[in-house]
Amino acid sequence: MSTTYVEVNPQLTSVAVGDTVKVSPIVQSRANTATVTATDLAAGGYTTIDTVAHKGYVLYSITSDKPAWVRLYTTTAARTADSNRAQFQAPTANSGLIAEAIFASAGTINFTPAVYGYNNESTPTTTAAIAITNTDSTTQSIGVSLQVPKLEQD
Repeated sequence: MSTTYVEVNPQLTSVAVGDTVKVSPIVQSRANTATVTATDLAAGGYTTIDTVAHKGYVLYSITSDKPAWVRLYTTTAARTADSNRAQFQAPTANSGLIAEAIFASAGTINFTPAVYGYNNESTPTTTAAIAITNTDSTTQSIGVSLQVPKLEQD
């Protein structure tokens, strides 16, 4: 029996063995990190930040250098619609919230399993819509990083 390798598209590789075809996605790079900083955010303060990520990605982790509540959304409209939700309150169904992480101190939250994320604007872009709340008792700048390897062509 022979094995045939077929490139379906740049994102998928398939291996044909006999009558069986196995298809698996290829994550293009594990090193893709999107980083933002919320500058001088008051205690309990909320801000929105857009950063460059990918149209489609896998979210491996979120890192914060200070205590914070960090949320990642599919669209800026979803972020706006969720802006009044309290911490620890469940989001509404189909809210566009991809992931959220609550940090009592600096650290990294690894998502296991990883979370699929994407930009769902009417014309998809590489923008990731982020909301950050300072959960500390003092005004501070908060740095946030997302490990987001690309899944599809931008």
